[in-house]
Amino acid sequence: MAIEIVALVTKVPCDTISKSQDEYLNVRVNYTYQGPARRGRLGAVVTQETFYTEFDEIGSTRKEVYVDLPAADTPRALYSNITGMPLAGCAPKPGYGIKVYALDLDGKPEWGCKNVIEVREAHAPPPPPPAAPKVDALDATEIGHDSATLKGRLIDTGYWSNVDCYFEWGKTTSYGKVTPKVRMYEGEEGLTFFSELLHLLEPDTTYHFRAFVVPLGERSEGVVGYGSDRSFTTKAEVVAGFTMRVKNPPAGAVLWRAGCVMGGTLPYMKMPQPLNYQWRWAGAVPDTTENFFVYARGTDPADIRQSDQFPFRLRAGKNYVFDFAAHEMRDDGVVFKH
Repeated sequence: MAIEIVALVTKVPCDTISKSQDEYLNVRVNYTYQGPARRGRLGAVVTQETFYTEFDEIGSTRKEVYVDLPAADTPRALYSNITGMPLAGCAPKPGYGIKVYALDLDGKPEWGCKNVIEVREAHAPPPPPPAAPKVDALDATEIGHDSATLKGRLIDTGYWSNVDCYFEWGKTTSYGKVTPKVRMYEGEEGLTFFSELLHLLEPDTTYHFRAFVVPLGERSEGVVGYGSDRSFTTKAEVVAGFTMRVKNPPAGAVLWRAGCVMGGTLPYMKMPQPLNYQWRWAGAVPDTTENFFVYARGTDPADIRQSDQFPFRLRAGKNYVFDFAAHEMRDDGVVFKH
């Protein structure tokens, strides 16, 4: 009765193939067998990929061993070593492989010799991955009841020239949310910061965050650099609306007006007001960036002395100042240029 091989492994992990100092390979084989108890044989050959066939056997590399196959009514996983396979002077390298097969008692190959295993060059292991780039987060700023600004610093790009920087954040150190990437480059270490505004947060709640960096390019797969964990707590008091005033108006201006271009339920001044007027908006503040306008004019509606329009995200609880001379919106010392 022939040996019945139900299944032979299709791949042997590279770390189970080793090359000893005397130019021999040790091969670990996994297989299953179903049938009566008997003594059978397993064989293996070193092969080389050729132009005409997928893998051809290299001469003088065949190795066969006897294995005991216990009786089994169902497939049983067995385990064996085929050791001492000579390499015939050929060092393992890409294009070389191993075929493992089973023999019946007459020595006839019974399993189609289709199991090809790539042999890794044992005397030249792959170099270790480069050290990950370094990044860290600073303390959160502009903390409100539903928002905060995160700020990060690139410390070292390491082996790579281009990296993508992110924040991950959440209510625990498991984080769970990730901000959009910010592309940074070698030479920007310590000079340029990256930031992200978090919004729709819960009042009086502690959030954890940390910066991380992913390199781009060769040998970057699986490499990530993490900064240390930081946290902040949102304010308990829920603030609605904002205020706004203007300064340094153009010559001849006596009135000013501002608001979101789309109007409607968005923040919008209904009528122009004197230059010393402080606009108070007590309604909802949109959680989006809107096209915002500010203009100054004379007494005649057609006498527009200066008009600025720019994308801007308003935030509740802020006291804005628009500087006509600098074309800047400011908030508690923070400058928003357009």
